[in-house]
Amino acid sequence: MRDDVGRPRAWYGLVMATAPRKPRATPTKTPSKRAATKTTTKRTTSGAARDTRDDTKPLPITKRGWVKLGSEFDFDASPRTPLEAAQDLMFEAWKTHDPKRRVLLAREAVRLSPDCADAYSLLARSATATPQGAVEMFRKGVEAGERAIGSREEFDGTVGHFWGVLETRPYMRARTGLAEVLWEIGHRDEAVAHYQELLRLNPNDNQGLRYRCTTWLIELDRDADAKALLTHYDEGDSCFSAYPAALLAFRADGDAVKARAALKVAVASNPYVPGLLLGATRMPTEAPGYMGIGDESEAVSYVLIAASTWRTSKGAIDWLRSRIP
Repeated sequence: MRDDVGRPRAWYGLVMATAPRKPRATPTKTPSKRAATKTTTKRTTSGAARDTRDDTKPLPITKRGWVKLGSEFDFDASPRTPLEAAQDLMFEAWKTHDPKRRVLLAREAVRLSPDCADAYSLLARSATATPQGAVEMFRKGVEAGERAIGSREEFDGTVGHFWGVLETRPYMRARTGLAEVLWEIGHRDEAVAHYQELLRLNPNDNQGLRYRCTTWLIELDRDADAKALLTHYDEGDSCFSAYPAALLAFRADGDAVKARAALKVAVASNPYVPGLLLGATRMPTEAPGYMGIGDESEAVSYVLIAASTWRTSKGAIDWLRSRIP
């Protein structure tokens, strides 16, 4: 899980984009263009969700009638288009524990609507034999996601607010998956370009892509770009920003005062990272379910995506060892 600005809270958020949950349906009739009434989802003391509604305050909608999501939103109880029916199948696919049934549901979703980007993403992860096959399937997902968003005018009009509009999320998930596979097969500049474009579309970065993008830029020796990304989001007290900042300072000037000061800030943000990087603490065999702030689970999550940047930076591990008591 992630917080409102995309900071990762769970292990799986750093490894692979997970399937979203189906939005809670509200059995109400909605007028044309999906005009929605204001709905607030609250938790009862038992933990169950309930909806409260204020029918006097309609939600803002896009030109195509999509509800712009924030903390309050509304959904129809039943699908009205082939794409919506296909998306419902995808919610079922993500819920099932049967891999074969999951793939069958995704294929049926594509049959119902070729614009169902999430179906292509699932097939890319679960029904392709090679990384190249996965790349091809993810590209189909990106194309499907673009078609579902609408015209170029509608696409461009949503820039800066992606993810806040529900229908953009399948596109973003497909493009994120494409970038991950491209990185793994060595098309690394292209992978970074996809992440950078996703960050342009959604500067709020609800997916938390900035953290992995920073490590990728460092691995490509694009230190200036990595530093610019850290500066843009300005999260100096975060483990995911403080340790890259310390590494970049060392790569620039070696064991200088600035690098030592940056490392001090990093260790203060999370003291468990050095032990994992240096091998003094073993990485767990099982992924933690959730990630805190400044704890061991956060350290594991950071090292999982960033260990290679330290190990491939000449002298960085030895410097870290010399500076840690």
